[in-house]
Amino acid sequence: MENDPSSGTPDAIVYGEDDLPFLELLATLGIVEVRYDLNGEGDSGDCTLEYVCYRDGRQDARLPSIPIGFSDAGEIQLLDEVLERTAADLPESDWVNNDGGYGTVSFFPCAICAEDRVVCDMTYRDETDDYDEDEEFDDLEPPEDEEAGDDTIVEVTFAAAQEGAVQ
Repeated sequence: MENDPSSGTPDAIVYGEDDLPFLELLATLGIVEVRYDLNGEGDSGDCTLEYVCYRDGRQDARLPSIPIGFSDAGEIQLLDEVLERTAADLPESDWVNNDGGYGTVSFFPCAICAEDRVVCDMTYRDETDDYDEDEEFDDLEPPEDEEAGDDTIVEVTFAAAQEGAVQ
């Protein structure tokens, strides 16, 4: 499924096992689900581990921090750090900058079908959702009336301001 960041609607993106080699390790550790919460706006975003579910029913708020390999620079790669970076990088659209987006990235390493093992379910904010209401009233002028004195009250409603009308 393709993301349309301007639509403001949720998209679910599915990734296969070949894209993420650590899924086998998660299954070996008895982990059946790992879920991250993503929330971004402006120039920042948070990728937070929501929970880890184990085969025996336990739930935890952290992943094991075990070495799983080396980076190109020779640094040790830890499972919890790699999984968090992967969750943050999975959404196909930019969920952090500008209007951003929010949603979840879930890993299901024990799922039977490979396409069910990773699900990215994001909603992207529509840039028209966020506006400054005061800007709507900047151009409004009270009507000029020869009989209007200093005691005249002019009522402007938000709907009227959007239409450029004054009541």
